[in-house]
Amino acid sequence: MTQADNVGDKAAPFPGQLYHYTTFSKFIDIFRSKSIWSTDLRYLNDKNEYRDAIKTMTQIAIEFSSAETKSKYAASGVWEHIENFIGRIIISANNPSDWTNWQVYTVSFSEDGDDLSQWRAYARPSGVAVGLDRKSLVDIAHLQNFWLEKCIYREKEKKKIIRHLIEKNVDILSSFKEVNQSPFDFADSLYKSMMWEFAKFACVFKDDAFESEKEWRLIGQTDGNVGELLFHATGTLIIPHRPISFVPEKAERRSRVKVSEVVIGPSNEPGLNGLAALRLVLNAGFGAPGIRQTRAPYREIL
Repeated sequence: MTQADNVGDKAAPFPGQLYHYTTFSKFIDIFRSKSIWSTDLRYLNDKNEYRDAIKTMTQIAIEFSSAETKSKYAASGVWEHIENFIGRIIISANNPSDWTNWQVYTVSFSEDGDDLSQWRAYARPSGVAVGLDRKSLVDIAHLQNFWLEKCIYREKEKKKIIRHLIEKNVDILSSFKEVNQSPFDFADSLYKSMMWEFAKFACVFKDDAFESEKEWRLIGQTDGNVGELLFHATGTLIIPHRPISFVPEKAERRSRVKVSEVVIGPSNEPGLNGLAALRLVLNAGFGAPGIRQTRAPYREIL
């Protein structure tokens, strides 16, 4: 997947800026470190986010294990390997603890910088929505092997994407010609490649109840280099993160993510918080962003 070949609605225009909702304390951390943390997919707060993709993947894979599929591919001479390939998809998709090598990291943004449901979900007891210029964010993220994707909410579209993913790989396997590799080894490498793609889709499949959040995600993968990871702990879990620098060393001189504005969420001192937010961003060397106050009353998120 690439930002130019978005898995979502290709007709949808790219927004000029995207907002990251966060608490005051994490907002301070972002500009102290000049980076934003992405999180390992498996450690997200809402496990239903990847379970939705698992459900879709399982349903479509079961369809491919039917007699009709066997009839279509029986003449290929590798049906046994295709059947094992599909069975492996079903087993692995339902066991995320086996995703040891699928180190996919993600961080969320929204087209809407003042949405009450997101203040409640991501910025309690008080917080901000940091508005970032979308183009500069994508350019800087690409240097760090992250790309931007729009979340997909509609069930019909999810099934279409997963069906195409499985069918494409089954077709490749069915045309296998043994040269320097056995059918088993070929199927194994194909499976690993496909499940990487699936893990990426799992980042952007969301329940249609959240469609109003208009969410986009930066998605990246790591080659297993644990040295680039950072960690924080909740009461019961140690969570790995991969930081995305706003001013990476690979960037051209003076290239950095542009901070367009900061929306101050519901709080009992919005004016003072706005002033402090402006000073924080300026102090980090990002120039003066626009500052505006949410329309949502403070009592709405208490």
